[in-house]
Amino acid sequence: MRPYLRAANVTWDGLALDDVKEMNFSPAEVATFRLTPGDILLAEASGSASEVGKPAVWRGEIADCCFQNTLLRVRTRHVRSHYLLWFFKWLALSGQFARGARGVGIHHLGAKALSDWTVPVAPVDEQERIIGRIEELFSRLDAGQAALRSALDRVGRMREAFLDEVVMGRVPPGHDPAAAAVSNKEELPPLPPGWRCLTLDEVRESDRPIVYGIIKPGPHVADGVPYVRVTEMKDGVIDPTTLRRAETGRARLFERASLRSGDILISKDGTIGRVAVVPPGLDGANITQHLVRLSVRREFNRDFIVSALRSPWSQRWLSRETRGVALQGVNVGDFRRLPLPIPPRHTQDRLQQMIEAAMTDISAGEAAVIQGIRRVSSLQLSVLTAAFSGKLVDQDPNDEPASDLLKRILTARAASNGQSQYTRRTRTPVTR
Repeated sequence: MRPYLRAANVTWDGLALDDVKEMNFSPAEVATFRLTPGDILLAEASGSASEVGKPAVWRGEIADCCFQNTLLRVRTRHVRSHYLLWFFKWLALSGQFARGARGVGIHHLGAKALSDWTVPVAPVDEQERIIGRIEELFSRLDAGQAALRSALDRVGRMREAFLDEVVMGRVPPGHDPAAAAVSNKEELPPLPPGWRCLTLDEVRESDRPIVYGIIKPGPHVADGVPYVRVTEMKDGVIDPTTLRRAETGRARLFERASLRSGDILISKDGTIGRVAVVPPGLDGANITQHLVRLSVRREFNRDFIVSALRSPWSQRWLSRETRGVALQGVNVGDFRRLPLPIPPRHTQDRLQQMIEAAMTDISAGEAAVIQGIRRVSSLQLSVLTAAFSGKLVDQDPNDEPASDLLKRILTARAASNGQSQYTRRTRTPVTR
């Protein structure tokens, strides 16, 4: 039994060695598949084309470690390992490996395709300069990207904090917490005077109960009844173009969950607490058993109810009510007793205007940060493109020509009887 690396151990940030498996290797296999410091490992296949060829370098972190057939190994004694590592990262990030991969569901790079890949070989001294310059620039870009990701996280927390403040009645300024009426329903915090604590069941229309939808909708039927799944609810919007359709008779069994424009849908299983409003044009559609439908009475501002449902308070409450093992969820009965802080109608309208204005500004800031993160990724790719087209560092006429290096590589290859260092572990070890 020996430790071995597999595709899961190779990440864009290097090797993840917190979960290294073991299996039996024969002495002959050990001789072929043992890793040595400087070996480069690449993901041979992936369901995502952009992950094919993702590389990392082995530094000898684990004694007598081997590798499995989900990885390709590249070993070189004449070209700097880190030079090839950055070259492979460029091929992976720029999509060249993806375009060279074969397969449909699973994209394979393959040892043969990798062996035939053309490598721009710089003089050894220039390789060192290229490595140093790439690492210097990437260090700066990584720091900038980390700062942007931290800012993105803060924007998300800002959105949640603002929503919580408004929905719980701590905005506008001037509210005196000491004058708040203490709520004793479901541990809801103290609310401002004039506010009420109502359950979800108390804000619904009297003739439209909170219900779930179709159980096991069956195969898609072109002329059937459209139904909404959790996957169609993204950022509060339902994409009607992706809806599947259930057989009409099947849908009639759950006609109680029939939709109309303006209904609120909430996910109750798996991804719990996702909220969306039914758009015009979906009247008569249905939902799956993983969603519940809420029709709000006219005396309430529907959009404010949606904001309350999205608030950290409601999300925490639903999290506490989650049950189950294989598939976690919240019972419909528990949804019905979800407590919401409800201000007078004119206050609902005013607070919802504040929420929409603030969310617009926060989303604009979030978009700017995301654009910055994408810009960093673009700059990283530009650095690598410049590096392997001879434009990142200055050439030095005193460097040993790359042609001399290539002669040494060919001589070494001839001495090893043409045996390539591109290998992968198969059931019967084969060395190309």
